[in-house]
Amino acid sequence: MSGGGGLAAAPVLVAPDDFKGTFTAREVASALVRGLRGGGLDADELPVADGGDGTLDALVQARGGELRKAVVADALGRPVEAAWALLADGRTAVVEAAQASGLW
Repeated sequence: MSGGGGLAAAPVLVAPDDFKGTFTAREVASALVRGLRGGGLDADELPVADGGDGTLDALVQARGGELRKAVVADALGRPVEAAWALLADGRTAVVEAAQASGLW
């Protein structure tokens, strides 16, 4: 935004992590961007993660691909359903180790 010779507002990059137990990083980013755009600002979203919950979602959004689920053996050999992602290149798979080992 600029007015009367003022400076144009710089675009805003919203890059949140999840709000543990409440909102995913994608949900937080979308809500913040909607608010910023509603106020007339140019905003883009890029959800991030710290390697734990939400990492697969953030990678799929950033690199493309799809989320999948598989039944694997946890650290004690029990069957557990765990999420994983196949990225858009069709060659890169990402496993959420906490789920696969039964820690979540």
